Amino acid sequence: MAGFACPWHYRAKLNEGGFKEKICHVLWPFLGGAFIVFVAAYSALTSFEMLTNIMGFGGLVLGFIPLALNRKRGGTVKPDAKAITGRV
Repeated sequence: MAGFACPWHYRAKLNEGGFKEKICHVLWPFLGGAFIVFVAAYSALTSFEMLTNIMGFGGLVLGFIPLALNRKRGGTVKPDAKAITGRV
């Protein structure tokens, strides 16, 4: 999930930053996340029984429910500046 969350968070760097920022903050994490999903899907479809596949993909779907509810509610997590820097 972090492989997709990082590019989503830093997607503004595609227009602002230079080549290094585009690679390090967006492209490389996305490619890593996509490769891991590919390997997991390939392994699940060729190695496991149907019940194992249903349980694994069902767990992923259940994980997206809180995400969808939070997005619908319009909730975002914003860091507390005092907690990060220790200053007011």
